[in-house]
Amino acid sequence: MENKYKLAVLVATSVLLTIGSIGCGDSTGAGGLGTVIVGWSFNAQVSNIPAEEVESIPVFAWPSGVDKLVITIDAADMSPVTVEVTDTEMESEYVNNVPAGSNRTVTVEAYDYNVLMYKGETSGVTVTADAAVSVNVTLDLQIPVWREFTSPTTYDLDAIDMISANNGWICGRYGTLLHYDGSAWNKVDAGTTKPLYDVSFVNSGNGWIVGPGGLAIRYSNGNLESYTVPNKPALFSVITISKTEAWAVGEWGVIYGWDGSSWSKFYSPVEGSTHASDLNNVTTDSRGVAWACGSNGSVVKEGAGGWTLQSTVGSSSNYLISIKFPSDFEGWTVGEHGYIWHYEVGAGWEWQDSPTPNDLRGVSMYSTQFGMVAGAGGALAVYENGSWRLMTNPVGDIFLNDIECVSEKEGWAIGSTGTILHYSE
Repeated sequence: MENKYKLAVLVATSVLLTIGSIGCGDSTGAGGLGTVIVGWSFNAQVSNIPAEEVESIPVFAWPSGVDKLVITIDAADMSPVTVEVTDTEMESEYVNNVPAGSNRTVTVEAYDYNVLMYKGETSGVTVTADAAVSVNVTLDLQIPVWREFTSPTTYDLDAIDMISANNGWICGRYGTLLHYDGSAWNKVDAGTTKPLYDVSFVNSGNGWIVGPGGLAIRYSNGNLESYTVPNKPALFSVITISKTEAWAVGEWGVIYGWDGSSWSKFYSPVEGSTHASDLNNVTTDSRGVAWACGSNGSVVKEGAGGWTLQSTVGSSSNYLISIKFPSDFEGWTVGEHGYIWHYEVGAGWEWQDSPTPNDLRGVSMYSTQFGMVAGAGGALAVYENGSWRLMTNPVGDIFLNDIECVSEKEGWAIGSTGTILHYSE
């Protein structure tokens, strides 16, 4: 549900008060100096507050995450006057020593860790020397936000793959398979009640879904066909490269390849007899070269001579769950305890500051400069401006299993009990 509500109510007036009653600055300068009493309100969009509860919200509360306001008063005939407000209990701010004159513009910006969240301005303000004028500024949201999206199931959802902004797939427990048509997620009969662990499409007509017991379901132009890979291991992840090429990885560190007609087992440098060797996720870089991550900090890579152990990230105790490469020279992998690792050719894998200690289940990189992660406890974080920061989760403490960036302004996250979250303006 999406509700718009005003978080603060401050009457926008142009009442002039005498300097003696408010302690304004002196009137030095050609036109003298005045004071602008700036109040603010937030035109926020919130998805997790029922309409009947909106009135119980404090009228002067700052939105969650906002930790600083920057007020700027400017005009063509004056230098900008700027003040910062960091006391989140404040309802208004006196801005003194503003040059008197007409057509002043009052701009208020609200930040979360230096990321612009809300912005608003009021123009045509007249400032009179030795007096004060009260101005209210309504701030509108400047960035996309996460909202809960209608889900057709209550079963846990494990993986998502978006072909485009209007076409995507989700898979999950009890054979759950969902398709997005640009407006809604709809159930698709997968022909099985087994859990489906991962889904990958290369275009609207070709994709794969994998699960336990060697299950691999091929989607081809509206038709679903089931295959079973040799030895029937659980397949945890799949990447579709083309109609005739795909990779799947799974328990014990197994690796399988699709050649257009059948699945074949490939040598794996980490294959073992226990789940300590599991490969949990597979992806490709911008050249189409496949990479996979798993238990024991293992990262393996496809090469001309087959698959090789590219690195043991950190230590053998690191449990890696998801991996993505936005280019051929840069990649990311995440896992337990909120661990985030960044790869760059020439530098190898380097540990990154993480905004959460929660296990991270999914990473998605739209570009080398923008990406998102999701995980346990409803953890959501975004990578931009060279660092990771937490994002507001509209559903609270819930297990999020995967995430997908469609663009810098749109994304999806899915998880337990059929939860689907949409990141949009």
